[in-house]
Amino acid sequence: MPHTATDSKLSAKQISVIDSLIAGSSVTDAAKATGIDRSTVHRWFKSDAQFVAEHNQIRVELVQAQREKLRSLSDKALETVETLLDDSQASGSLRLRAALAILDRQGLKASAIGRTDPVDIENAWRQAERFRRAGI
Repeated sequence: MPHTATDSKLSAKQISVIDSLIAGSSVTDAAKATGIDRSTVHRWFKSDAQFVAEHNQIRVELVQAQREKLRSLSDKALETVETLLDDSQASGSLRLRAALAILDRQGLKASAIGRTDPVDIENAWRQAERFRRAGI
């Protein structure tokens, strides 16, 4: 899910790294493909709030797109499972697995990605640094 740099305050290399990471590359591979050292990418994650925010925002958008696609398939999937559960000709173990899969999914929770506002990220870093200095 490559993105454009129209409103971005990031460099072309930072955008390239984000696109590689979003596509599934490791930090090492993303850095190598962009022609930079991986330590630079790690430094950006630790000290460039704009980079972190944009990376997180792209991840949020990707997750939202995936959830939307899943939602669009959910009606069909539920109808299929319902038909299977009601089909007395289907094997008992298949019907049981379908029922257990539904019950298992009831506790599914979304995981947090992280902040998408660079100001919030910088504030969190400052607070963490104050805690670190205070020995908390």
